[in-house]
Amino acid sequence: MAEETLRLVLDTYVVGRFSRIRRGLKVPAGKHLIVGMGSRVTGSILAQGDVVLAQDVHVAGSVRTALDVVIGARARVEGDVVSAANVYVLDGARVGGRLEAGGLVRIVGGFVHGPVRTSGDIEVGGTAVLHELRAGGRIRALPDFAPVGAREEDPKVTDS
Repeated sequence: MAEETLRLVLDTYVVGRFSRIRRGLKVPAGKHLIVGMGSRVTGSILAQGDVVLAQDVHVAGSVRTALDVVIGARARVEGDVVSAANVYVLDGARVGGRLEAGGLVRIVGGFVHGPVRTSGDIEVGGTAVLHELRAGGRIRALPDFAPVGAREEDPKVTDS
């Protein structure tokens, strides 16, 4: 496993694949963060920008950001995930604590151990394991294979 491979590319900090970060990460305002596949972060992630955790990432702490969070396939966050915007939890991803968002929460085949709360909508697809859902908007089941970011129009009722 690589040790602490972190570089700045334009406005985004990138943690290289299979890296090990032995402390939490604090990302300054105006910057985003991508944690590469198979990496491990010991500690929490605090950011003002978007946070993307690629597949098989393990965060031994919480994730807190002002913008969007994407938790990739089979990634694991042991603590809470808190976002002022949208949160996407992909297939096989696990959140050990609560999930709170200010916008859309989309969970496709993930597991959230704590409550899921948002002032926006919650969309659930695949085989998701959830314990408590609270939304300021709608809670709805997604059709199979709806990609992240895709939103179907509301179904139209027609007379046959």
